[in-house]
Amino acid sequence: MIASEDQKFFGHEGVDWNAIQDSVAANGKKGRAVRGGSTITQQLAKNLFFDTGKSVTRKLRELIVAWWLEQDLPKVRILALYLNVIEWGDGIYGCEAAARAYYDKSAADLTPIEAAGLVAMIPKPRRTNPVVSPARFARAQKRVLWLMASAGYIEKEVAGLGTEPPPEVLDPEPPPEVPETEPSPEVPETEPSPEASPTEPPPEVPEDGARVSRHTTRAPAWL
Repeated sequence: MIASEDQKFFGHEGVDWNAIQDSVAANGKKGRAVRGGSTITQQLAKNLFFDTGKSVTRKLRELIVAWWLEQDLPKVRILALYLNVIEWGDGIYGCEAAARAYYDKSAADLTPIEAAGLVAMIPKPRRTNPVVSPARFARAQKRVLWLMASAGYIEKEVAGLGTEPPPEVLDPEPPPEVPETEPSPEVPETEPSPEASPTEPPPEVPEDGARVSRHTTRAPAWL
């Protein structure tokens, strides 16, 4: 848990400012949220007192509560509370319930590899678990095992790890937004010019080429 979620847990006072800076830099580079910078204490504060909404005000309140928890509770108690309140899937809360749901045993009896599997699910338990996505779960579990070995908790040979660290398991990038094309402006129908459309048909032209006038002379009344 500590190797994956908060490597400086026993050294900070609730907030890891370096982790926050790294998170801001990574998210800014990708243009989306790909890495969090919250400590275990901050996550406990969020789970106990706040909803899932995101805002600057809520984040500031979370920092204050995390500092307050660190002042009143020992580190081991904070860690135990966190392990017993976080979600591990649909309707599964706490490490004991998760161990029985996924491995059919008590959390105290988990092997290091099984414990790494539970930890791998924490960021997004509804998406990263052996039931919903076995391949994604396996990649995340392998990365947690690598972090555990790097921190000295287990030997790399025990987990069957290679020499290169496994990549982070990230959500796929959303497809780029396609801008809506504006419809072409309608071209109004042009009305024929009065000059181009004579009101009278053109005069008839006889075969000999002489024009025939359409105007008739009115006969005198005496005829």
